[in-house]
Amino acid sequence: LKEQLLDLAQRARWDPKTIMQGTTLDRFDGGVALVRYLTAPQKGGAMASREFFDLQGHREQLSEKGEGFLMTYFSVSAAQLSSVRTPGPQDPVRGRVHSGSGIRCWPLGPELWEVISVDNRELGGWVPAGLITPLMS
Repeated sequence: LKEQLLDLAQRARWDPKTIMQGTTLDRFDGGVALVRYLTAPQKGGAMASREFFDLQGHREQLSEKGEGFLMTYFSVSAAQLSSVRTPGPQDPVRGRVHSGSGIRCWPLGPELWEVISVDNRELGGWVPAGLITPLMS
């Protein structure tokens, strides 16, 4: 499960409704990576794809449930890292993931996992009210 979540190119193949494409741009010590990904357009294209540049880290965790893992991520800007370019007028809308976002996964049995996700995301750009209103009610 960990590899399927951490490898964004692989995730784009099994989760095409969420991730349109993804790549690892750089790797750092301690299991940290700089990644870029594009979300898939939503609701038939009513909401355009968003581009994210995130620092993503993970660590193993042991408990009575077995060996699980914690994955955290947050966005970086062009001002923070030279390898993240400033978006141009033809680029997708740039989204941002705020710190505190992450996923915790614990095995419950063979091929069965408990997954807890916290996602504090700023989508950027314009989002049609018809997409947001049903989510908020």
